[in-house]
Amino acid sequence: MKKILKITLFIILTAAVSALGFTVWAIGATKDAVFDDKKLKNGDIGCEVYFSDGEKIPDKSAFQYVKSDELPKYLTDAFIAIEDKRFYSHNGIDLRAIGRALFSDLTAGKIKEGGSTISQQLVKNAFLSGEKTLTRKLKEMKLTRELERNYSKAEILEMYLNTVYFGNGCNGISSAANAYFGKKPKDLTVGESASLAAIVKSPARYDPFKNPDELKKRRDLVLSEMKKQNLIGKDVEKTEISKELSVKKKDFTKDGIFSDVADMIKNRARNILGYENVSDLNGYKIKCALNKETTLSLPDAGEYVTGLEYTALVIENASGRIIAERTTADGIKRCPASAIKPCLIYAPAIETGEYTEATKILDEKTKFGDFEPSNYGDEYYGYVNLKESLSKSLNVPSVKIAETLGLAEIKKYAKKLGITYENDDLSVALGNLSGGITAEQLASSYLPFSGNGIYKQAFLIVKIENEKGITVYKRSEKEEKVFTEETAFIINDMLKSAVKTGTAKKLNCFDFDICAKTGTNGTKQGNTDAYCVAYTSKHTVLVWLGKKEGLTDNSVSGSTYPSMIARDIIKNLYKDVKPQNFSAPSGVVFTRIDKNEYDLNHKIFLSEKSDRSSVGFWFLKGTEPSEKAGKKEITPNIKSYKIDYKNKKIIIDICPMETCGYTLFSEEKEIYSGTEAKRFEFKDLVPDAVYRFYIIPFLISDGITVKGEKITLPSVKTEGKEGIKNTPWWED
Repeated sequence: MKKILKITLFIILTAAVSALGFTVWAIGATKDAVFDDKKLKNGDIGCEVYFSDGEKIPDKSAFQYVKSDELPKYLTDAFIAIEDKRFYSHNGIDLRAIGRALFSDLTAGKIKEGGSTISQQLVKNAFLSGEKTLTRKLKEMKLTRELERNYSKAEILEMYLNTVYFGNGCNGISSAANAYFGKKPKDLTVGESASLAAIVKSPARYDPFKNPDELKKRRDLVLSEMKKQNLIGKDVEKTEISKELSVKKKDFTKDGIFSDVADMIKNRARNILGYENVSDLNGYKIKCALNKETTLSLPDAGEYVTGLEYTALVIENASGRIIAERTTADGIKRCPASAIKPCLIYAPAIETGEYTEATKILDEKTKFGDFEPSNYGDEYYGYVNLKESLSKSLNVPSVKIAETLGLAEIKKYAKKLGITYENDDLSVALGNLSGGITAEQLASSYLPFSGNGIYKQAFLIVKIENEKGITVYKRSEKEEKVFTEETAFIINDMLKSAVKTGTAKKLNCFDFDICAKTGTNGTKQGNTDAYCVAYTSKHTVLVWLGKKEGLTDNSVSGSTYPSMIARDIIKNLYKDVKPQNFSAPSGVVFTRIDKNEYDLNHKIFLSEKSDRSSVGFWFLKGTEPSEKAGKKEITPNIKSYKIDYKNKKIIIDICPMETCGYTLFSEEKEIYSGTEAKRFEFKDLVPDAVYRFYIIPFLISDGITVKGEKITLPSVKTEGKEGIKNTPWWED
């Protein structure tokens, strides 16, 4: 018994000493937690965001402090029902809610719930930051008890509703009611009140403009809780749940734009610091890289096409600063499609020295094991050079290059460009990157081309200061040499061609160098993403249009609206001063080659002529041709072909090379032999049958017919079953 008593006494004394020690520590840790009445009622609680020149970004939407007698009872009831149902019975700290949250966190193995009351939320919003530490929680509890001693429940609820964050730059019930419903709080319906109460748990997740379906589900939950707590009747619950969520059209006026921008920056800062909610940034100051006028000049996608999510951004190439950005889908990750080809396929190929922009690759229907990529529209061009292939965004040549480079080499370059993905298959050559990448990552991967091969990650936030003025984040600029400046220059030349004659030709209206690449993700059901990345020596512009669930209009591709928007952004950027053109580094040389040998035999020989019998390309020094053509070996070929099956007809378009002819066969039957570019249509086809066609090009020289290689066209199966396989990754 004596031993038991000693052990018991020791435990009691240890617990007492520990408790005393903890109490002393807690008092010291919370001594700077000062209760300031002014912060509770000034209506300006929140986070301040600044443009690059130090001007504050306006992010309040018609703020006005609202007294409790102007708030309908069902509005305050909605917040109590979902946020703190024992609000009127606890003293600011709800021990039952804390116990429930602790049990939930232990069960989940991570922090999911906090058990905070409305009083605690008010204190956190008014006085504290969002860091998840024991010290902050103790400060919160200390200030909450003081709040409850000094104010009535009605006053606490009033101050809470006037300071809580509702997303989209809205602090307080007045600004939220105006922004989302165009009303004063006193005019809100029961359902609208429940909607606002639903938002505060996670303003990003329950954003009325971006995620209305998610908000409706939570609004209905609020209404259900109000009914359970006898705050509304069953008939009211049923009536309000039956109503569709109705928010007013988003404001795209000057202030509306800046509210969006401020909200975007706060979300980025929250992610950087690892905070759960934007309201956790209370009292913080964020300096960003945005230029006010450039940001304001970005067009609204709705001016071009409606119903799509949208991102547009402008990067200052030299610094990597994002000087303008607007988005309705912040942080979304999507597969970049053909827009990534210059970065992961063509630049690494040029870097090897084994490829030049004049290197020719056979563009024809090709199967790579189980992978069978298709060009846009199932159109194939025979032998094409790298410059034309990238300009036209052809898929088969891109996959052939990737197969030669090797998947490990491609992934190595991706890592250097800040891009990660898990899949190891040839579809990466077409932009199929598992998990997708952000718009900022895609735009950043182009910066080496305007920066002599040097990569830097584009950034929006420069510095973050907490409520005490201490810098908790500062941008550290890191650079890495990814490509040589010679490779970068040659990619620029290739992408200038994409503007002049390729998929980005809507940008072909400037008298200075513009390089651009488009990209479109699509399935058999429709397009899902459309990109245009365009850059000059000074700026990089990216435009993305899409929808999370995919588009249904195939007229939206990278070469359409994204290119038009990018064009108009560039017009605004250079309305006063033009950017300099790209200058050739000493390690490249422009060389003219023999056009006849190049077109007919796909061989690269030096030409001393500068007339129409030659064509010029840029080469890395040492890779340019040095030999002239000798005796010419003639190899006839087809310039392009396309086969399609629609409306129960097979349609074949064939265009031969200049001076060449061709013979078209169906099985072993000759259909046509001649030199004309023609369209062939086949009707009255046998149901559920497979039709096969092939072409033999020829050339008559000195009375002798020289035949080229047999070209087998994709087979076609009738009766509406698609004979030409589209992969999920065809692009423009």
